[in-house]
Amino acid sequence: MKRRDFMIGTGAAGLVLASKPRTRTAVPTMLVPSAVKPLVISSANGNQFKNGGEVTCVQKAFTMITQGEDVLDSVIAGVNIVELDPLDDSVGYGGLPNAEGVVQLDSSCMHGPKRQAGVNCVVVNNCTFAGSDSERSAYSKGLYVFAGSTVNKQFRFFVFASRSTGTLDFDFGAGPRYPRVSPPAIAARQASAAGLCPDRDGNFAPVRNAPLDPGPGASFHINGNIRYQPSTPLNFTLSFTKERLRRNDTHLLAFDENIVSLKSTYQFTRFIFARGRIDYDTLASNVKGQFLFGYTPNPGTAFYVGYNDDMNRNGFSPFSRQLEPGFRRNGRTFFIKMSYLFRRSFAKS
Repeated sequence: MKRRDFMIGTGAAGLVLASKPRTRTAVPTMLVPSAVKPLVISSANGNQFKNGGEVTCVQKAFTMITQGEDVLDSVIAGVNIVELDPLDDSVGYGGLPNAEGVVQLDSSCMHGPKRQAGVNCVVVNNCTFAGSDSERSAYSKGLYVFAGSTVNKQFRFFVFASRSTGTLDFDFGAGPRYPRVSPPAIAARQASAAGLCPDRDGNFAPVRNAPLDPGPGASFHINGNIRYQPSTPLNFTLSFTKERLRRNDTHLLAFDENIVSLKSTYQFTRFIFARGRIDYDTLASNVKGQFLFGYTPNPGTAFYVGYNDDMNRNGFSPFSRQLEPGFRRNGRTFFIKMSYLFRRSFAKS
């Protein structure tokens, strides 16, 4: 067996020794299977704790193997019993913390005949980065263009666009719409979907437990605005910004965000004005409005009345992270602000 094919595991992991059929060289060559039965070996807790059930880790694994189940699946099913038992304080859910104060269990196993490796899920993953190297870097290069013009007294515009390669995806994900797309995160989701990663309550383990694996990708950015001023006191500005990143290794979209903003100002007099702004973010499906009325007769004296609103449209709640159809308000604020500068001289005449 090559070294790279070997995986080392720690914790309460059972070891299954499945005998390899013996061969005898003759003419013709014949394969004679051995009569040795499967053997399951574990530490003491593997034959003690049952997690509220009727069988231990060793009993579970041995029964599944003798019933014809895959050896790798049998081992994982057995070890999960010990991991999830709150009465066992050596590993898993009931385990005592390590030197860093974290309850941790990492283990792995390999199916000898098929050379298939499997990983037993950790209760708390204390591994930050995937692989042996925690540093990530990429050579970045790109192309950008921009243009702008004042068409006339009423219209003017500006646009900037860039395309880059080697932009790093930090592997944090971009909310519920764009989960992490690194190889470890994808493998964790596939394991969860297959039911291989239950947590202490029997639910699927969260993908965030997969170690981070930042990697380079291709990014696209564009932003621009159009300003329209039909009269001296009134103006409108429409802005658009787009950011997109696709990883090179998995060819999956890390995120795609579009932000549209509309703002307007009306100057009633030299001292009185009204201003409004509305922003829509497609990544968060979020709409925010800001409206302000101001009176500033002189420096130090001001009066403001404002209203802010924050809503989601077919988005995810910032509190429960659940999808909420239609418009749902996250919060709103009404405020009044006043200031006055008192002028007084303390100098003697």
